[in-house]
Amino acid sequence: MKIRLAAAILAFISAITLGIICTVYTDRLCTQISSDIESAAQNYDYNALHSTKQHWDKKVPILSAFVPHEHIDEVTEILSRALAFLQNDDHTEFDAEISCVMHQLYIISTYDTPTLRALF
Repeated sequence: MKIRLAAAILAFISAITLGIICTVYTDRLCTQISSDIESAAQNYDYNALHSTKQHWDKKVPILSAFVPHEHIDEVTEILSRALAFLQNDDHTEFDAEISCVMHQLYIISTYDTPTLRALF
């Protein structure tokens, strides 16, 4: 009985720890990507935005363990469209895509944030 109780407590603590790690990782990544996108968008810097997209693409496999693919794929698609608009000097559409990607990153960073109410 004591072994089962200890195993249950250990599983609970592990789940909480993993949830916190997931939340912190996702929030930091989204904050970093958002900051990089804002910087690139302010200067209409294609190379900086392309570099940010490459960084995002490298993080997708890890992030997909924490967040549903629909949200991740949406960011990837929006960034691709934004790069195309920027390359064609269509700043109006580019600005609209940047607004969408920033909103999507906010959704990802706050997606299923663990709360005590959700746990109990």
